[in-house]
Parts: sequence; structure tokens; C-alpha cells
Amino acid sequence: MISVISVLFWTRVTITIMFRSICFCITAILSVLFLQCGNSGNSSSEFYYKPSPKRSLPIYKGTLEAIKKKNLLRVITPESPQSGLPREGSPLSFERDMSEYFARHLEVRILFVQPLSYDSIIPWLLSGKGDIAVASLTATEKRKEIVDFSRPVNQAKELLIGPKSLTESIRSIDDLKDKKIVIRKSSSYYRTVQRLKDSIPELKVTFAPENLHTEEIVHKVAEGEYPLTICDSHIAKNIFHYETGITSLLELTDYQKIAWAVDKDCPELREELNAFILEQALTKHRAEIFKGDWEEIKNRKVLRVATRNNAATYWIYRGKEVGFEYEMCKAFAKKHRLRLEMLVSPNWKQLLSWVNEGKADIAAACITITEGRKKDVAFASPHCYAREVVVCRTDSSGNALIQDTSGLEGATLYMRKSSTYYRSIQAFQKNTGVSCKIEFVPENMETEEILAKVAEGEYEATISDDYIAGMQLIYLSNLAVAFPVSDTQNIAWATRKSSKELGDAISDFFTTTSYKPRGLHYNILYNKYFKSQERIAQARSTERTDTHGKISPFDRIMKKYSDRYDLDWRMVAAQAYQESKFNPDARSWVGAVGLMQIMPSTARELRVGDITKPPANVHGGTKYMRHLIERFDKGIPFRERYHFALASYNAGYGHVIDARRLAQSLNLNDDEWFGNVEKAMLLLSKPEYASKARYGYCRGREPVTYVTNIRRLYNHYSQVVE
Repeated sequence: MISVISVLFWTRVTITIMFRSICFCITAILSVLFLQCGNSGNSSSEFYYKPSPKRSLPIYKGTLEAIKKKNLLRVITPESPQSGLPREGSPLSFERDMSEYFARHLEVRILFVQPLSYDSIIPWLLSGKGDIAVASLTATEKRKEIVDFSRPVNQAKELLIGPKSLTESIRSIDDLKDKKIVIRKSSSYYRTVQRLKDSIPELKVTFAPENLHTEEIVHKVAEGEYPLTICDSHIAKNIFHYETGITSLLELTDYQKIAWAVDKDCPELREELNAFILEQALTKHRAEIFKGDWEEIKNRKVLRVATRNNAATYWIYRGKEVGFEYEMCKAFAKKHRLRLEMLVSPNWKQLLSWVNEGKADIAAACITITEGRKKDVAFASPHCYAREVVVCRTDSSGNALIQDTSGLEGATLYMRKSSTYYRSIQAFQKNTGVSCKIEFVPENMETEEILAKVAEGEYEATISDDYIAGMQLIYLSNLAVAFPVSDTQNIAWATRKSSKELGDAISDFFTTTSYKPRGLHYNILYNKYFKSQERIAQARSTERTDTHGKISPFDRIMKKYSDRYDLDWRMVAAQAYQESKFNPDARSWVGAVGLMQIMPSTARELRVGDITKPPANVHGGTKYMRHLIERFDKGIPFRERYHFALASYNAGYGHVIDARRLAQSLNLNDDEWFGNVEKAMLLLSKPEYASKARYGYCRGREPVTYVTNIRRLYNHYSQVVE
């Protein structure tokens, strides 16, 4: 008997150990894959080079043979203008994206070489510092005398850009007498201006700094700093989405070819490049209307996805495109070797109509399948599931103000009339006999904005998908999920009914790959966007210094690099605690690394070494903070520039620029963070403001909380530690 019991006991112990070992292995694998997924946008084959006095570029003739021998394609391209959120057209990074595809085509790594200024691009190419120049260059006759150009990757007209107030006074070339145009001298616009001056000698021309992007020059026109400028039509189309005070006053040229430049001594490279461009059919996808099915999409090699700009779907965070649906689309496109083009629709109603009109191939925005929608579009296999829940505020004890069905009686719920929530609450009332009031909100209002208004007390309650509510609970601690009002519902991508083969390809992706629901990569992404962000909420400052005046084990490193970049080391320490709680092994949901949570792509540009090691990580964080501080006008008090830099570090420089511009338009002080720019930052999560912002939606509450926490912690550190 004892023997039997002993055998059973040790059998149970063995099984338990084996089970725990298996769980440990699975967890380890998931952790590794999660980190890879979080850093998926930063391929190890891609890196950046910025020149410095201490480091020189390797110089050699970029022949096709040399590229393959060195396993490297050097692409001379300006520093990213952070062109913002792509809306109805291709992003301005289109050419850079295609150069990455070209490197894959050659099966080599890619190095983006960033010249000191625009007038350095062609000289650098000729001197052997790069293999191709990718910079939206117009293939002018003068340039053709110096370099060879590829087949065109785009075409554009040159437009005169100015304030809308000049629309009536500038109707022809003759109206430019005594007007002033600001351009870069190295640009193709200089030739156009010279031609204009031949006709109108009184026309004045001023040259902008060579390190200014065309977008930045146009922005200065919008701000009234420059009077007029010239811009290519394909760039202007994107800018007009957020610069509403300017317009195209005149067309100055017909369509001109935009192409990539190569050295004249590298004909084989040019030939290979032309074959690649022809194969990719780079300009074919730009037709506004296309209703082809799967085979035609694969021939065009471009997948157009209509989506919405929100935290669950698609947005820009720290300069990187992120979002649950976005990463799914990116994986699907990569599997089929397609270039992904995300198109942000202005409202929910147009999301599906863009697909049927041929402006997009897929609609992907966490769309619930309903009988009504199935009349208009076809749905692929579901890839997500959700229940619709009542969301309300909490009382002082943290309990939901509406806890059960009876609490809904007489309550007012706010929602979009076109949403599935409206139909669900109607059915819920019919089935339960509960009577509540419904108030409709604007159709362009995102669910997360409605939830924010509930948290602020402006709205009493609403209905939300459970995963969206879960995301907001991380940032809105006074919200509570009450109870469900629907069964589990299916979420899927929508296609045209005529695109059956495309629908089949999507369904195959979501049923046979690791991206199927509850598949390995699917779970990683789902946790990344809807669960793992809880670590952000945990970064509330409660740390205390020890009795010996130390803040962390890394004080010496922080002092070293703070001195180098003329920063207060205690502020750096406060930032490190907010970022990682002094955990050198921390990894964020977007792949940021270490004590200062440096993005790998940023680290490559900073060239500080292995950021998994504390010294390099702190070096990178302090160096990047100094870089951000210097990006703001030195006329702004240093304290405020530091606040702006902190917000930029957290949410991205572009969102801070949007917030400052919005603050100015609201008659707030755009040179002061607290009580001013921070208010505007919060508004960037609202569609009516995000739609007019260069960088689109921003989860503004996060950078606002980030700056506040660091300032509070710094105030504590500065009182107890020297």
C-alpha cells in the first residue's frame, strides 16, 4: 500500500515538474518573440549613418558589383522630415520604403546615409559616399548632365504655395510683381524661379537654409514667417490635410519626372534599378480607382488598406507606425511580398465606401460583422472577438456607479448612431425591459474619446467593445466596466464583394498561419496592444532615495553623461525611473530598451553602442534629450524646452509640434507646457483636432502624465540629493 502511494506521489511530482518546465519554456519563447515583435519595425538589415567630425564615410564607387560584394546598398537620403500621418495618399517616405524593397531585391543590407544638407546630395553621390540618391529629385536637364536618373518613381507639378487670403490677388504670373518667394537654392524650384524672373524682373527670391525640408518651408509659409514658396504637387496634397490656411495659388509647371539618381559610371546599377522599378510598377497603384481582385493586387505589388487613426488600430508613437490592425496588415502584406499603404478615412462612414469605390482594397479598423454591413461588403474570417459592455465612472471607493441592469434604468448613454453599440443597446432594452436614454455623438468621434468624456463626467455612460475599454482603463483610472450588453461578436477585415480571391487569401492568413486567433504571433500582438501596456500605468512615481543620498545603482553613470550634455543628473534619474523603474532589462510594448527605454532605431542614429548595457543606454537617453532640447527655439526658457523635450521623448517630437501649434490657435501660450501646451496635447486624441494635425491622433494623456510625474519626482530628488 505504501509502495503504491509512494509511486503515485512521485508520479504526481514528476508530472508537476514537467508541466512547470514546459510552461517555463513556452513563456521564454513567447517573451523572445514578444521582444522581436515589439521591435518588428526595425529590421537588423537596416541602419542609419549620420556624419560626424570624428567619423568619416567609406568612399568607393557604388557599382552593382561592389554593392553585392560588400552586401550593402548605401542610400543617400535627407534626414527624415517626420512627414506625419499618411491620409488619402502615399506617405512621403514612399521612396525610402521602395529603396528598402530594392535592397531586398538585391538581397543585401541597406544603409541610409544622411547628408549634411540638400545641396550635398548629388556631390556625395559623385564622390562615392553612396550608391543611389533617394530624395524626391526632379530629373531636370541640368542634373542629367551630372548624374543618371532611373525610370520615374513619381511625377508632379510645381505649385506656388501661399496663404488662402492671396487667392484673389494672385491669379496669374503677372500678379507676382514685387512678391517674394522662398526656396532652397539647390532645389529644382530655383530653375522655375529663374524662368519667372525672366518674365517678371520685380519678383524677389530669398533662399531658405539647405537643411530645411520642403514641408518645413511650407509650414513657415502657413505660419506667416515666409510669404510664398514652391512645392511639388504630390507633397502639397499631403500637407493640405493639416495646413488648412494655405493653398495652391498657381501651377508653375506641367508634370515632371521624380526619379532616383545614380553615378554615370554605374550603368549596370541603373539598368538593375530600372528593371526593378518596371517590375514593381511604382506609379500604377496611384490611380484613384482600382477594383481588381487578388491576382491584380499581387501584380501591382501594393495593398491599400483603409483604416482609422486611433489607439486600437493605427497611429504614430515615438515616430513609429503602430497599432493592432496595422501590424496584422503589415504581416499579411509581408507574407505576400506586397508594399503596404495605409489610408486613413476621415470618418467611419467612408471606411467601407472607400473599399467599394475602389480607393482601397481592404478596410481594417476592428470592424464588427453585422447583417447590415454584410449587405454592402464581404467579410473575411474573423480575427478578433469582442463583447460590448456598459462603461461608466467610479465612485470615491472605486466602484462602478452602474453595477447591474437596474442601475441602467433612466441613465443616459452616449454613442454614434451608426455604431453597432446603438443596435445592441436597443436589443438589450427590448430583451430586459430596461429603459435608458440615448444621446448621439458626432460620427467622427472615436469610442476612446467618448470614454474620456465619461471619465471627465461630461457623459454619464456609454457602450464600448471590451478590448477598447480595457485599453482606456489603463489611463483613465476613474472608469469602470459595468456589464455586457451583447454576446461575443466577430471582428474582421472587409473587402469588395467582387474581391472573392482577396477575401480567401485573408481568410487563409487568419486560419492557417500563426496570426490566426489564439495563434502564437496573434497572442503576442494582442497582448502587446491590449494587455502589456499595463506596465506604462505602473510607472507612477513612488520611489524614495536611500539614507545615503543615492537614487539608484546607476547614479555614477547618470552623473557622467549628464555632465557631458549639460543636464541635471537628478532629472535624468527621474526620467529613468519613469521609463523603467531603474530596470536595465526593461522592454516596452513598442520595443524600447533599457533604463532610458531607447528605441533601437534612435540608438542606431545616436551611435552610442550596445543599448542593452546601462552605460550606453544612459548615454543614448541623455544625448537624445539634449538633441530634443536643441530642436526648440532657444528663445524659449530652458525649463519649458526641457518640458517639451520630455513630452517629445515620450510621444514623439511631431506630436509636440502639433500641440504647440494647436495651443497657439486656441490663444494659449505655445511656449509654456503646464496649463497651456499640455491642454492642447490632450485635445489631440479628439478627431476634430487630430484630423487637422500633421501627425494625427495622439494619446495625449500619456505625455501629459509623463511630464508631470518626472517633474514631481525631480522635485523630490533635488531636495534630498545633491
